[in-house]
Parts: sequence; C-alpha cells; structure tokens
Amino acid sequence: MARGLVFLLAALLVPAWPAVARSEPQPHQQIQLLREGLAAQQDQAAAARQRQEELAGQLAVLERELSARQRQQADLRKRLWQQRQELEQREAELHQARRAQEAAGLQLQRRLIANYQAGSTGLANILFSAVSLPELLEFQENLGRLIHHDRQLMAHHRRLIGDLETARQTLERQQEALETTIALLRLSQEELDQARARHAILLRRAENQRQLYLRAQQELERAIEALENR
Repeated sequence: MARGLVFLLAALLVPAWPAVARSEPQPHQQIQLLREGLAAQQDQAAAARQRQEELAGQLAVLERELSARQRQQADLRKRLWQQRQELEQREAELHQARRAQEAAGLQLQRRLIANYQAGSTGLANILFSAVSLPELLEFQENLGRLIHHDRQLMAHHRRLIGDLETARQTLERQQEALETTIALLRLSQEELDQARARHAILLRRAENQRQLYLRAQQELERAIEALENR
C-alpha cells in the first residue's frame, strides 16, 4: 500500500511532458486525492496499532503461562527429589529389616535345636545326677521364653518388612506419576515457547507495517502541504 502511494505521489507531483496534450488534475483535485490516501494510511496505521496491541497482550499472557509452567516444573522437580530421597531411605530400612529378620531366624533356629537337645539329654542327666529335675525344668522354661520372644521378634520383622514394602511401592508409583507430570509440563512449556516465538515475530511485523504506514502518512502530509503552498 505504501509503495502504491509513492507512484501516486509521483503521478501527481511530476509535471507532464509539454508534447503530450492531456488534462492535468486541478490542485484541489490533487489535494483531495492525497487526503483520501492520507485517510486510508491513517486507518491502516490505526489497524496495525490495534493488531500490535492485541499481539502484545497475547504475548504477555503467554509469558505469564510460561512462567507458571516453569514454577510448576521447579516445584515438581523438588518434590521428585524428595521422593527419591525418601525412597532411598525406605530401601535402606528394608535392607536393615531383612538382615535383622535373617539374624533372628538363625537365632531361633539355634534355640530350637538347643531345646530339642535339652529334651533328649535331660532324662539321662537326671538319671546320672548331672542336673536336678527342677534345674532342668527351669532351663527348659527359660529356653521356651527365649524361643517365644524370638518368634515374636520374627513376626515383628515380617510386619515391618511388609509395611516397608508397601511404602516403597507407593513411593515408586508416586515417583512415576511425578515423572509423567513433569514430562507433560515440559511438552507444554515447549509448545508455549514456540507460540511465544511466533507471536514475537508477528509483533515485529505489525510494528514494521505500522512504521511503513506512518512514513507514507508523513509523505502524504508533506505533499498536501506542498500543493497547498503553491
């Protein structure tokens, strides 16, 4: 549009060749044509300005959304780090509980063997007066209490291991969910980055167009002024 106005200005302002007989527009007609072109340029510049403001507003919205996505990602990454730390702690506790269960099982096994051996040799010891019956009964009673305690300890370790396994599985599921959410947010952020880049390009184009319309408007105003001062 601005280029077309250059040709219009050239046609109006350059004098005709003397050898060519034609009717030239009167000054008031030239001014009228230039004023119409000026009005069109003003409308175009106003439209470009409005488009520029719309794009700037949309770009600001994209910037805010992008900042929000970045904050969400940072928060989720912090939560993911905490989940991994907690998972490592649960893994260590689970390993310790399994070792404790294994040790308790070995201790229980030894005491069961001792109880069996005490029952087998107890009668012979009484017959040969190595120990008295009350001493044998007291030994077996104490050994029975220890075996009962070991069995309770084994049951406690089994429950603890079950609870730790459940907690570990829950943490793993939560970690997978967080990783999925972070991946989706990263894709959303990439899309917002692309949209922001496109809007920035459109905004620059709108500004360039507005500047062209303004320069054409200035040229028309100078041409009108020149005709009016003839």
